[in-house]
Amino acid sequence: MLLVACIVGFIVVYSITQRIKGVKLNFATRIQLYLNISFLLPLVTVSAIILSILNNNYQEDFNQAFIAKTESVGANLLSHLENYRESSISREQLVGTLSEIAQYVEVDINVFDPSGHLIASSQPAIYEAGLLSKHINPQALHAIEVEKNNHLMLREFVGDLNYRSVYVPMKSYETGELLGIVSIPFFEAQYELDKKLIEVLSIIINVFAAIFIVFIILSYFASQILTIPLRLITQKSVKQPSTTITNPWNGIPGTKLAYL
Repeated sequence: MLLVACIVGFIVVYSITQRIKGVKLNFATRIQLYLNISFLLPLVTVSAIILSILNNNYQEDFNQAFIAKTESVGANLLSHLENYRESSISREQLVGTLSEIAQYVEVDINVFDPSGHLIASSQPAIYEAGLLSKHINPQALHAIEVEKNNHLMLREFVGDLNYRSVYVPMKSYETGELLGIVSIPFFEAQYELDKKLIEVLSIIINVFAAIFIVFIILSYFASQILTIPLRLITQKSVKQPSTTITNPWNGIPGTKLAYL
């Protein structure tokens, strides 16, 4: 896309500079120039629209995948959380189970109690170092406890690191009581999205680059064909001999006009 934009910019700047310098492009060159611009501008517009649509679609797909993964983790942890609340297992056992699940699904998992305090985490060092608060994001707690949302995705920050976190309530199957909230941060969300868009952009550029090369060749021959009549007229006007008008009275002696 950057290459195409540079080509369009070069064509426009070149035309303007030639105008300023007073250099007139011949008719064939102007035709070829206009044809190339008429191809490149729709190319840039269509590519931008396609990328915008794909960006929205991919973003929605990623969000749904993150939410589904968090809900699955919450469902697997629910029975262990119930056992912990009933004191059937210790906190260390809960953390061990949580770490095993986190290693299996390759994500970081945090579990909070209904009031928003951290119960267990697969990365406790982050909280012990004070990089993250041991209390849940207030916005997530309000959305789940007050607004009764079934899931919530928030954009969060740790220093310069930007990531998304999904929060899902863990409720008892029997009573519907809120037992806890599971949270999973997705640090590579933007990277995966950019990777997908780059793949699509590469395909678009490769396809349109091939079409553009063919179009340049066709536009050259088209400009040559369209200017054939003008070249013929120019050649005839150059070859046509000039005629001079002579005075027919100049060669007749004895006349007043001849004398003059």
